[in-house]
Amino acid sequence: MIVKKGSFDNTGKIVTNGVNSLGIYGNNGVISSGYGNSGNFLARNTMIETTGVESHAVVLDRKKGIANGDNSSLNFNNQAVIKNNTEGTIGIYANSGATFNHTWQDFYDPSELGQPSYLVPIATGSLVSKIESGFGAIGIYVEGVSTQGVVKAPIYVLGSTVNYTGVGVYSDGVGKVTFDSQVLKASGGSTSVTKRAELHMGTGTIGLYTNNGSNFSDVFIINSLDAYIGNNSVLGYLDNAIASISNLENVYVQQLGANSTLIYGANNSEITIDSNLTIPINGGTVSSSSQAYTAENSIVTLN
Repeated sequence: MIVKKGSFDNTGKIVTNGVNSLGIYGNNGVISSGYGNSGNFLARNTMIETTGVESHAVVLDRKKGIANGDNSSLNFNNQAVIKNNTEGTIGIYANSGATFNHTWQDFYDPSELGQPSYLVPIATGSLVSKIESGFGAIGIYVEGVSTQGVVKAPIYVLGSTVNYTGVGVYSDGVGKVTFDSQVLKASGGSTSVTKRAELHMGTGTIGLYTNNGSNFSDVFIINSLDAYIGNNSVLGYLDNAIASISNLENVYVQQLGANSTLIYGANNSEITIDSNLTIPINGGTVSSSSQAYTAENSIVTLN
């Protein structure tokens, strides 16, 4: 599906399985969501799924629009399921000032509370809003100045492969992603519940990675995040970086698997931890072989 101008509202299923295929592609023009907000297109109560080599689910290519002489804004709002199943692919890719929101659906069924979001059936579950990236795939990739995303719903990265490391959120070093909470109202009632953003990391994956590790705390703005860190996985990986990490205070660690760590410094990194940290909460699990911080040929200093 190609969106250049106007409005696009997806309420069904988009499934692609070819090589170099895309679920949704948008690049230029003012795109309306149907909610009256200028510059949006919306995927809701539905699924966007890709299976195939170099097949990405959602591509927000504002760079192409600017190159064509159209400087209009480009925004994507997701309250549905996005799945990119193949290694080397991306769930949501955004560049050159494109923006997006990945949020829970507006209402919830009280009977769904307490269930992991991935177990709630798509047909009936109003809590199902997630990005699910397969082994060796990337959930979100942001690139370019002014490119920004807001994440309030779960991201799952299933694992890694021989050739590709699974990554939850990848930044080029300037594109930014904010993790935040969301208040949901019960359908048919007046009660509400607050849900944090969720990042679920399978075995051997990286939750957050930026090409410029010195900007780690600038590009990943964490206001509210539940972190589930699987075996041999890391929340944040910094490579050859001099960095002050000040964005961990609002990370709620729910799981630290075997040989996992929160921050991993590699290749002569010099990292200062300037955040308090909560491990674990509400019955979260911590493996005896996990570590809060790991330095490989690097220095980690706790302030």
